[in-house]
Amino acid sequence: MNAPEIFAIVAAIKDAYGSLEAPDFGFVDAAVEYQGYDPLLDQLEESFEILETTDSEEDIAFTYLVSEGSEDLGLWLSMVGPYALLQRVGEDHVEILREPYSEAEADVLAALADHGITVVPEALLGHAIKMNLPDAADGKVTLYQALFDNSQALPWDQGEEAEDEADDAQDSQPH
Repeated sequence: MNAPEIFAIVAAIKDAYGSLEAPDFGFVDAAVEYQGYDPLLDQLEESFEILETTDSEEDIAFTYLVSEGSEDLGLWLSMVGPYALLQRVGEDHVEILREPYSEAEADVLAALADHGITVVPEALLGHAIKMNLPDAADGKVTLYQALFDNSQALPWDQGEEAEDEADDAQDSQPH
């Protein structure tokens, strides 16, 4: 994605929240009522098992576990606009899908494209913008926070940070 695409995402964020300075979460109720992703989900259900994991009290994205056999994908569909995040989900890891490694991953990406939904690349998810969300540090949030989950950290970084902290704690122990 290039600068015009980033500007388009920021414009969608501003449009959904009404303001970057004083955001309004009213779009969440409207998105839940409208269910605009139903045609995509209907298409995916033809080939995959779909389990909705959305927390309507907390989330600003619809979240799903998309499964085929032993393969699990985490699919986040933003309530802000037609934006998605796709993750590989394993027993002990979650990773952002950078490119498809399986037919199932390619099929989900193709379905998203068929429905005009943009998969936001990992490199852009950490891009910071000035916006006043709850829990925002210094009035800055990432595109991930504004589009998918207004938590403090990128979830795939939390595991690395926890591992680093555990390694540091172990290194500081007397030998």
